[in-house]
Amino acid sequence: ENMFKELLTYIYVSALKPSGWKKEGSNFRLYCDDGLCKIINFQKSRWNTSQECEFYINMGLYIEETNEISNRKFREYECQLRKRISYAGGTYRLNCEMDLLAAEQQYVKIIKEEALSFFENFDTKENFVRMLLSGEAQQYTSMPVMHFHTCRLLCDMGYQKEMLEIAKEKKGELFEKLVSEIQKEIF
Repeated sequence: ENMFKELLTYIYVSALKPSGWKKEGSNFRLYCDDGLCKIINFQKSRWNTSQECEFYINMGLYIEETNEISNRKFREYECQLRKRISYAGGTYRLNCEMDLLAAEQQYVKIIKEEALSFFENFDTKENFVRMLLSGEAQQYTSMPVMHFHTCRLLCDMGYQKEMLEIAKEKKGELFEKLVSEIQKEIF
């Protein structure tokens, strides 16, 4: 547990704090002026012991209807685009036999090469929205991007016309209601 906390502090100070990221527990968030938010989350396995800590590194992009972020403590699972770092299989470990400094340096390298380089693809909220609407954002993750909550958000942001065809292709009662709402608003 202490090694894990030390690792997070080292990563924060070495790789994230200089760029304006904020730390809260095992979450690191970056709030951009235009309302685009980024998160890196370290998720511990539930099977950890006092001798070994296994964890995963998750990332996400988060927006709200306006550029003013009301949910400042958003979680990775609330993001419109989510991805898990898969370097070396995607499961990471710390244990008592490891050289902590060497491990810290290796994880900083992973964060810089995997997470921060991933986020470079999404430089503005406007660009992110464009990538969501065009379907381009889906190429960056294996998790569904245009789920109901993202579709609803984009409609609330004023993209009803763009969302109509996307929502028509989706299955389920929620999407049927959304299509009906959009059609009432734009016709």
